[in-house]
Amino acid sequence: SASKQVVMGSAGNEVFKVKLQETSNVEDVKVTDLIFTDAITGGSAGVASFQSMTLWDGSTQIGGPLNMTIGTSATTSTVQFSFATPVVVSRNSSKVVTLKGDIADIISLGSTSGSSEKFKIYTSTTDVIALGKDSNASATVTTSSATSNTSTVAQTKLSLSASLLGSGTNRTRVSVDDIATLNFAANSAYQLTVNTISL
Repeated sequence: SASKQVVMGSAGNEVFKVKLQETSNVEDVKVTDLIFTDAITGGSAGVASFQSMTLWDGSTQIGGPLNMTIGTSATTSTVQFSFATPVVVSRNSSKVVTLKGDIADIISLGSTSGSSEKFKIYTSTTDVIALGKDSNASATVTTSSATSNTSTVAQTKLSLSASLLGSGTNRTRVSVDDIATLNFAANSAYQLTVNTISL
């Protein structure tokens, strides 16, 4: 997922897309467990920025909702999905799964405005458990830059829209002309102040 701002109190934010690929071309692989780690910069000690984490295969929810667990460090939190029905990746093929989560609202003090979040999957037999579908043999797991882009937690954010007034072509020049209407809107999470506008 692209780097983005996620607003406090918002739900279902898409934070990480992971491509699971079977490369041996021997048999289908079943993934039974996935652990995601949120590396937090600028957060509050003992606070997980995200909650109600869900995992999706296209439009189908395959895991969660689960809450993040704070690690031994104040800068990380984790969530583990253990699938009752494993995620199957066909041999010599791939599947993309999407991690989504809610941000705590400002009243709960469950997240910190300005914190940066990057989700990761580490290469280990505990963070990704994958087995041959028929053989049940442990699959060798490798990752290639399995790190999301940055999500930045915002207390609120600004939306801007504009509509043209009058003709957009062959406009007659006048001394005073109302050209457009600009609409500034704060996210419903919280009010904001606009300090500078450059046109």
